[in-house]
Amino acid sequence: MYGIMIPFSTRMTIVRLNHGELWYNSPITLTEGLNTEIDSFSLVYLLISPNKIHYVHTSNWTKAY
Repeated sequence: MYGIMIPFSTRMTIVRLNHGELWYNSPITLTEGLNTEIDSFSLVYLLISPNKIHYVHTSNWTKAY
């Protein structure tokens, strides 16, 4: 069973904090359209990647925000 690829879908959770800024849990692929939509919400306050597999897209988010 070694070497078998299993598709792993991801989803991101966005939480608005009491002070109005946003917490993003498990960032997904940051596309231009998503980037524009995120910018219209509020400031990105926290990016949380709870484990190694969720770090796949974090670098793009840290560069953008």
